[in-house]
Amino acid sequence: MLEANIPKGLLKEKWSGHKLRLREPAAELRKNFQVIVVGAGLSGSAAASSLAGLGFPVKVFCMHDTPRRSHSAAIPGGLVAASDPGNAEPGINELYRELLRCGDFRSREASTYRLAELSPHVLAQCVALGVPFLRDGEGHFIRHPFRASKFLSEYPTGGETGQRILSSVYRELMDKSAGENLKIFNRQEMMDLVMVDGAARGIISRDLLTGHIERYAADAVIIATGGYGHLFSLSETVLSRNLTALWRAYKRGAFWANPCFVKVDPSTQAAYSLGGLWVDYNLMSNVPGLFVLGEANFADHGADCLNESIFLQCLCDGYFIAPYTVSNYCAGCLPAAGNITRHSAFEEAEARVVQKINRLMSVNGHRAAEEFHFVLVRLLREKCAAIREEEKLKSALEDAVALRESFWSEVKVCGEEKEFNQTLEKAVRVSDALEFVELLLKDALHRRESCGAQVRREFLSKDGAALRRDAEFGYIAAWAYDGVGKEPLLHKETLTFSGPET
Repeated sequence: MLEANIPKGLLKEKWSGHKLRLREPAAELRKNFQVIVVGAGLSGSAAASSLAGLGFPVKVFCMHDTPRRSHSAAIPGGLVAASDPGNAEPGINELYRELLRCGDFRSREASTYRLAELSPHVLAQCVALGVPFLRDGEGHFIRHPFRASKFLSEYPTGGETGQRILSSVYRELMDKSAGENLKIFNRQEMMDLVMVDGAARGIISRDLLTGHIERYAADAVIIATGGYGHLFSLSETVLSRNLTALWRAYKRGAFWANPCFVKVDPSTQAAYSLGGLWVDYNLMSNVPGLFVLGEANFADHGADCLNESIFLQCLCDGYFIAPYTVSNYCAGCLPAAGNITRHSAFEEAEARVVQKINRLMSVNGHRAAEEFHFVLVRLLREKCAAIREEEKLKSALEDAVALRESFWSEVKVCGEEKEFNQTLEKAVRVSDALEFVELLLKDALHRRESCGAQVRREFLSKDGAALRRDAEFGYIAAWAYDGVGKEPLLHKETLTFSGPET
């Protein structure tokens, strides 16, 4: 059983009571704790700005030339929130129930309620950041009733909502970067997580312009790199997205929860990852010091999601949860020593990265990494999309293993490793994706039920209704890496639902 560290008490009092018990370092001591944020989308930028504002030195790693190129810009829909500021509880309860129903009761109840509870605060934060929500002639918000509810409203911006919110969050990030607490490392990609004495203590990063491998130490590492929807789609907006940071954390011991849960759009295929690294109520993975935010964690959505709740999760995680919980973690540990990057764990992690790069450069095959990506996309679309069958999943797993093996004998990487080399970047990401897909398919085979956006033909009624199997699959499936060529180990977090009054 997994320990999610969910506070006891009434559901509607869990987060408020939990915040009162969280600690934080004294203001004059916060400068001694280094925080690394990998990813600069909505959740990553929000967390970095908030923690820097609290006095923590923060390093932000962004694989693009600017954080504004994050895929968060492509998030559709508006921002949904409890619409009556004077009496938000009815709206909070309704949104909480809507989120649970949409996720088909495969999400953690306490986290889902917290998402609904914080929705009015997210709206207020966006207003403070200058997000241009539509207003009438008197300056009042133009509110659209959300699903005919009198307690919930959707707040539009007139189109490009994701881009407008991201630009506002990015502006705050850049304002904070002008100070001494926050530094942005552009064109840097996390290549490995460094563990020291069982806790996350830094990362190994590759400079995408020069190819140099660098070591960075931290007291807490936050991964906010988005999901793995690029495996299902070749849309231009997601070409650069990848799961390398998540996969390396998984191979260092972090659990991966519900990897087969993906929301697939039948018209466009622009997929949203519902699974991700397992986190507890504090958004910390089972690896001490490793926090995972936004789409990168399995979080609040269950087996499906509302488009409108995507903004909520990213902004809640970054602005209203991580600043409290990361501070609490730092208050309970000693700052890393100044020369910790000389620790043998950093040397071993860097050696693993160099070894993998050298191996890719030495294959000298005849097929581009993009070709393997194309094949992988077709495989998942045909055999593991919204509607799945056991025989097709088994066939897909065999094909995925064969594709991974052929990759390591046929891939062609041009250029040199110590230079700007996009073919090497792509090869690294595709190699990680080929390994992850095997985990995704094994989880899909394991989950013998139809729920949310995941339909198994074997578990449909005669009239086509989904057959949920709560008694057998009412849990979060968290998988642990057990070595190359070995079956992953399954850990279960049982899901229970009691309602806000209990």
